[in-house]
Amino acid sequence: MKTLQSTFPGTCCFTLRLAQLLCFIVSGLGMQAAAPVPFEEWQRLLGQGGGEQVRQEFERALEKDPGNPHLLYNRAVALYSLGRYEESLLDLDLVVDARPRSLARKAAFQKANAEFHLGIMSLTNDVEVTLARWKESVSTYQDLLKDQPGNGDAQNNLEHVRRRLLELLMKNARENLEEGKEPTKPAEQRIPPLRQAMEQFHDATKIEPSNPEAKQGEVEARDLLAKALAEEGTKKTLANQMVMPGANEPMVMRPDTQQIREGVNMLEDANSLKPNDPDIAQQLEEGRERLADALTLQARIYLSVEPRIRRNDDKLGVLRMAMEQADKALEQVPDHQQAKAVREQIRKRLGELHEQLGDQAEQQAEDAPLEQQAQQLSQALDHFQQASGMRPQDSKLPQKAQKAQQKLEQALEQLGDQLMKPGGEQESLEEQAMRLEGAEQAFNELQSLKPSDETAEKGRQAGKQLGQVREKLAANGKPNMPQPGGQEPGQSPPMMPQDMQTGLPMDAPPRLDSKVLRNQYRSPAMNRSLRDY
Repeated sequence: MKTLQSTFPGTCCFTLRLAQLLCFIVSGLGMQAAAPVPFEEWQRLLGQGGGEQVRQEFERALEKDPGNPHLLYNRAVALYSLGRYEESLLDLDLVVDARPRSLARKAAFQKANAEFHLGIMSLTNDVEVTLARWKESVSTYQDLLKDQPGNGDAQNNLEHVRRRLLELLMKNARENLEEGKEPTKPAEQRIPPLRQAMEQFHDATKIEPSNPEAKQGEVEARDLLAKALAEEGTKKTLANQMVMPGANEPMVMRPDTQQIREGVNMLEDANSLKPNDPDIAQQLEEGRERLADALTLQARIYLSVEPRIRRNDDKLGVLRMAMEQADKALEQVPDHQQAKAVREQIRKRLGELHEQLGDQAEQQAEDAPLEQQAQQLSQALDHFQQASGMRPQDSKLPQKAQKAQQKLEQALEQLGDQLMKPGGEQESLEEQAMRLEGAEQAFNELQSLKPSDETAEKGRQAGKQLGQVREKLAANGKPNMPQPGGQEPGQSPPMMPQDMQTGLPMDAPPRLDSKVLRNQYRSPAMNRSLRDY
């Protein structure tokens, strides 16, 4: 049988043995059993540049048998022969877990081949994509060889791609290192090439651990990168300008904490690269102090704005934002005295406001209908409890909370008993369901506040009667009452769409996972130019 070969520069070959690849059954092409499959003709066409005609044959076959892994694999081979490597990968991705395993191994081999060729195609205009493709190719060959140690073609191709990858990594690492050493460039512009140089030298050492240039280059790039990060980070932490507020923030000028935080993040990255450098450690400590100062100032500004706000909800919101800034300041510098003082002022004011709102809610409950009375007393109890948490030294707040709870317990019991009483002959089934649901909720809340066997039994009776009413509604063809969360009674939780359960759709282009690389750095400056393809 003839063989079509796609030869790399050098001595390595990527071989397409079509006689072995066209391994589908006759019925898979929708042909009569007596009609021979023209293997030889398709092999000849493929070898003479007729891959498009062969692809069309498999296209027609797949219309009749879309999930056939043999047909998918063979179409991938035809696409590969046409240089349409991306499309080939889509089909190969559908086959790598197929049975028999021999077919899956062939698919894995061709995936690695296609990744290499895609890297060749990107070499002139996007070296990073080439590096990513070739790394993926190497990884796929290695996985295949674990499953099939005796695969000589995979071993030869692996060595070839690793050699090309190492050469490209070293070339680009040298260029990036020289760019990062340019003394006329500001630190911000030196960081990206130095990061790339460090990582590319590191990748080169993984391929060839004994390479002295790669080892030395990685150390030099890391040292220069740490210094550039420390220089730029310190500069950012010195920012002292005031900026306009962002979305959902009080309309008042505030410190540029975002830029200062970015500077601290850069200093933390520098410290992680050179953890034993005392100068960088000192710069990081000073940067954190400046960030804590800025966050404390922002908290103080929010605290000063609160008295001018009218709505109580907005008052609580701005005070909580102020508390958040003070907490963040203490995360940076746990013993920051100004942040501690401001935080105590905010807690005191929050306690006063919650107490005031609790008093108002309790007062409004006195003349309100029973259901509203329960709602107002529940709010009053919540405010008193939060006030007590903010001002634990104030002995009157627990007493107010206890008094509000006692009133709430009485209101809930009265409300539940009242709702358990029938509404008369004119009451519809829907109205009965709503009444009993309210009773059940009242008894359940009462049980959570003051547990008793009597309250528990009342709740069970309310639930039992509610279930009976819902059964009648269902028998009458009426929709059941909605359950908490919008779910109908007896209805299973909504199923996650199939494509969400399995991650990316099966026909999605292959993507490299660079999340691990992104997550090891704190500063966005260290995460630029890291792209999936």
